[in-house]
Amino acid sequence: MPISNTSSSPPAVSSGQIQQDANINSATTKTEVPNESTKAAHEGKTGYFYAPFVSDDVLKMVSGTNLSRFNAGKELRSLIVATNADKAKFEVLKHELAEMNYKEAGDLASGFNSYMAENALSETGFITTVGPNKFEDMLKAASDHAWRADALLRVKVISNEETGILGNLKTKEDKLYLVGHGRQGEEGITSKTGPEEQGWEVAWSKDIAKQLAKGGLDKSFSDIRVSSCHSADARLPKSFSPEDLKAASETKVKNFLFIEVEREQSFAQALANDLKKAGFEQPEVSGYHGLGKVFSADTHQYQALDETDGAETARSSSVREVFIPV
Repeated sequence: MPISNTSSSPPAVSSGQIQQDANINSATTKTEVPNESTKAAHEGKTGYFYAPFVSDDVLKMVSGTNLSRFNAGKELRSLIVATNADKAKFEVLKHELAEMNYKEAGDLASGFNSYMAENALSETGFITTVGPNKFEDMLKAASDHAWRADALLRVKVISNEETGILGNLKTKEDKLYLVGHGRQGEEGITSKTGPEEQGWEVAWSKDIAKQLAKGGLDKSFSDIRVSSCHSADARLPKSFSPEDLKAASETKVKNFLFIEVEREQSFAQALANDLKKAGFEQPEVSGYHGLGKVFSADTHQYQALDETDGAETARSSSVREVFIPV
C-alpha cells in the first residue's frame, strides 16, 4: 500500500496529507484560522509584521512564527509592505517557495513508495526494514516540508499603499514587528544573511523610521518590536543571565574633545533614537537578545545564544528588552 499520508502521528507543526503533485494549485492546504471563541482566550494586541524589503528569508521568518501561533490557537499575523509592487513580488515568491516545499515533500513520499515497489514490501514490511524510529523520522521530514508550504500560503500580505493600514494602527490595540536579519551592534537589518547572496539589501534604522513616518504610522504609535537576531545586543551576550544581557545591551560612546567619534549600540536602540528624530512622540522599541529560531518544536518562539549545537536557549518573551530614545 503506497504511503500517501506521511503524518501517522502529528508532527510539531501539525498533521496533514503530503501532496505528491508539485503544482500547488492542486494541493489541499489548510487555511483555518482560530474561531472567535479561540481568539477570546488569547485577548491582547493584534500583531503585524512589517518588511522594508522583499525577501524569501522574510517569508520563512513570518511563516515560522505563524506556525507556532497556529498550533497555539492564536490569530495569524499579516505581513505589511510599503507598496503594491512589493506585495505583488511577495505573492509570487510565497507561491514559488510553497511549490518547492510541496515538491520536496512529494519527492520524499515517492521515494518511499518506489523503494516499497522495487522490493515488494508492504508498509509494515517497509517499517520493519528501515526500523520504526527511522520511519518516523522520514515521515516527519516529508510532513514538515508540506506544512512549511502550507504556512507560507497562509501569510497574508497587505500593501500600505493600497490600504493605508499603517495609519490605522493604535498603540493600545496593535503592535508592529520589524522583520529582517540582524547582528549585534549594527544599525541596519538585511534581507539576506550576507552580501554575497543574491537579493541582499540593507535597511538602515534611520531609513526605516522615515519609511514608517511617510507611510502614515501615527506619531503617537509606540509599540514596535524587532524580531531580527541580536536586535537587543550592542555586543554578544555571554549567557542569558540578567547581568550578561544588561552588559550586552548597554550603549557605549567614545568621545574625543567632547565630540562623539564612535557609538556602540543595539539596533533597537538605534531605531528608537531615529524614530524620535522622525517625529514619533514616545517610541518604545523592543529588541531580543540572541539568535531567533525560525521554526520551533512547540507553540513558543525561542532565542539561542549562538549557532552551536546544544547552545543555551530561552523563550523569546523572556529575553525581550524595551528601548526608548536617548
